Amino acid sequence: MTKRKAPEDKLKTGRPDTYDPKVATRICELIATNSAGIKTICKQNPDIPGYDAIYGWILRHPEFAEQYKKARELQQEVHVNEMLEIANDESNDMIQTEKGWVGNPTSIARAKLKIDTLKWHASKLAPKVYGDKTQQEITIMSHEDALKELE
Repeated sequence: MTKRKAPEDKLKTGRPDTYDPKVATRICELIATNSAGIKTICKQNPDIPGYDAIYGWILRHPEFAEQYKKARELQQEVHVNEMLEIANDESNDMIQTEKGWVGNPTSIARAKLKIDTLKWHASKLAPKVYGDKTQQEITIMSHEDALKELE
């Protein structure tokens, strides 16, 4: 009869954690200064781990999770600047046709879509700064006050 090993005797399976604080800082700097998503940033920078490894780091390393969160909040400033650039870019607003210069609805609609997408993204990642402000007013009455109002 074979003896079973205790769970703590089992070998660890899976890839080893490759967390490196210097690489983590570089990733956060890239996020904070770039409007691209994490997948795109990973594709553009082959020297950093893939996004799946980065998400694993967020789960396993609280200090990185906090650093990552701060980088994403800072990234919203990049998005705001990008929105302003898109809104101020008039280069494709008019096109020349046989009737003369006319408005280019495709370009204008595309710019609106870009801005709306960036606004939505900013409101989700930094809701305190860019989210819709809702205010609720709650009135608490004592039991006696409620009875008086009913009379």
